Amino acid sequence: MSGDGRHVYLSGPMGTGKTTVGRLLATLMDRAFIDLDGEVERQAGQSVKQIFAQEGEAGFRQRERAALREVLGRPPAVVALGGGTVVDPTNRHVVRTSGRLVTLMAPAATLRERLAGDESRPLLAEHPEVMEDLLASRQVAYADADRVVATDRRSPAEVAQAIHHALASPTELLLPIGRSGQRVVIGHDVEDHLVLRLRERVGPGGLIIVTDETVAPLHGHRLRAQLLAAGLRAELVTVPAGEASKSLTQVEALYDRCLALGADRSTVIVAMGGGVVGDLAGFVAATLLRGLHWVLLPTTLLAMVDSSIGGKTAVNHAGGKNLIGAFHQPDLVFADTAWLRTLPAREVRAGLAEAVKHGLVAEPALLDLIRTAARALAEGRLEALVGLVTMVVRAKAGIVAEDERDEGRRVVLNFGHTLAHALEAARPGELRHGEAVALGMACDLERSVALGLSPADRDKALALLADLGLDVGWRAWISQAVLDKVAKDKKIRGEYVDDVLLRGPGRPSVEAVTVTAWRQAVARLAGVAVEA
Repeated sequence: MSGDGRHVYLSGPMGTGKTTVGRLLATLMDRAFIDLDGEVERQAGQSVKQIFAQEGEAGFRQRERAALREVLGRPPAVVALGGGTVVDPTNRHVVRTSGRLVTLMAPAATLRERLAGDESRPLLAEHPEVMEDLLASRQVAYADADRVVATDRRSPAEVAQAIHHALASPTELLLPIGRSGQRVVIGHDVEDHLVLRLRERVGPGGLIIVTDETVAPLHGHRLRAQLLAAGLRAELVTVPAGEASKSLTQVEALYDRCLALGADRSTVIVAMGGGVVGDLAGFVAATLLRGLHWVLLPTTLLAMVDSSIGGKTAVNHAGGKNLIGAFHQPDLVFADTAWLRTLPAREVRAGLAEAVKHGLVAEPALLDLIRTAARALAEGRLEALVGLVTMVVRAKAGIVAEDERDEGRRVVLNFGHTLAHALEAARPGELRHGEAVALGMACDLERSVALGLSPADRDKALALLADLGLDVGWRAWISQAVLDKVAKDKKIRGEYVDDVLLRGPGRPSVEAVTVTAWRQAVARLAGVAVEA
């Protein structure tokens, strides 16, 4: 089976050939084909025309929504939607977040000619003269797609081939972050596209790739060789792997190395690695020569779904984690899920924890996609992560766009992180960041029940984390030493911490509480005696 592990949906007005093209595309992609109208007819035991006659359009749309929900649980397929499916905002949201949407289009005159005499089209049969009005009323819904493909003067086979080729390219997002937006490219095994994107950004000062001693032999040397082969000026600088590299000492060493390599205001910094490299190299880019352009290439799942979006760069200080930093948006984020092949399973699980967090605070539909992705991971199908990464990036970008400098709504992304940061500080090296976040979320989920989160939703979220192989037994980790570290968190404001809990999935609540009150609440729920 080819593709990135998500459904491919074909939308567009009647007469564009969605069913015919869909069958051909399914053959090209070695997938099953599903006709949504056919699913509605099968479930209703009636034709679409009969449903419209007896229940009207409202009744048909209700049945259509139910059929679409049922399709979600099936293996990745090519799904031909009805002409009006995506006009329904609920349906369009489901489609956009669970797969890749391709709209087929043709001029109104072409569509009328193709549909002449077709009595199986109930809307057009009643109003054959309003095709232009129909297209105009659905223009926005049809344009909201990953690809729009013209079908006029093309055979169905040519259209299917065009879609297949378009879907082989990585997904590209332009997020509403920063002055001109942040471009994010996500795909699987798409390094050839990366070289092209870097070629577009290189200036006289060339590229300086900053990576660590683990990633350099896995990916860094190969990338530099590809860039040199393409005639680009590229240097590779490595730092020791691990959190210890997020220091002012290492920042100064990178300043010296970059300047020795001839860095000037036209030089582009390329950060290739996990969160440590992204934070470190991004901070260097933000401060060297009063700010350089930079590109971020996250090579861990955690970095792909979290730290690569938002422009936060920082290094640590003896007083705490990430205390010295700057907001500096990268020109490009490029995530290739094929790079995750080199990660230990533990690192991938840790990355999934941050994906769960985004689902709980912003996009509950993510939680079902994570379950599907986890099954694909167990089968070794990393390409299935493209859809998950894309959806998490969209969810986080929606929050960051409202609060780029972390002064308001963005605080909801701290769900699970107050305890997580304390655990990491008190017991350095024992936990991956995502593992600490999972423990923090387990604690906050239990505390959220008193705020209105249903026990069923709490248990469902805890079960998902456990099914991903993440520890949710947070009580065993609570100690005086851990709770003492809360006062050192960079998000503390005076004696207050923003306590992020859930009223329900996708319904976060933020309340400023004193550090003492937070400690007491956690200790009480954990059943341990600690000093205030």
